[in-house]
Amino acid sequence: VTSSAVALILSAVGSGVFALPFAFSLAGSGCGAALTAVISGLACFSGYAMTRCAEITRCFSYGEIVVAALGPHSAWAMEMLVIVALLGSMTALVTLIGDSLPAAE
Repeated sequence: VTSSAVALILSAVGSGVFALPFAFSLAGSGCGAALTAVISGLACFSGYAMTRCAEITRCFSYGEIVVAALGPHSAWAMEMLVIVALLGSMTALVTLIGDSLPAAE
């Protein structure tokens, strides 16, 4: 569980280091700050909702909460969504790194 959490955190932080300055350059300072505040609020609400679900269902992993809420057949769908999200993060990170490196001549 710890290694999975670390992998998710590192993939999110790694992408954000490259993506956030680029997003601010496109959106501008004011709009970028407003969007960052809105997304931060949604992330906090999501964490709060997950915590409440864990308290109510007495399930303390994301997979257990999904199974408790949606049934036992939903576990594979949740696993596939996590895999797709991680593959998307890796693809975005590789693309950003590739775009930021100078072309070899």
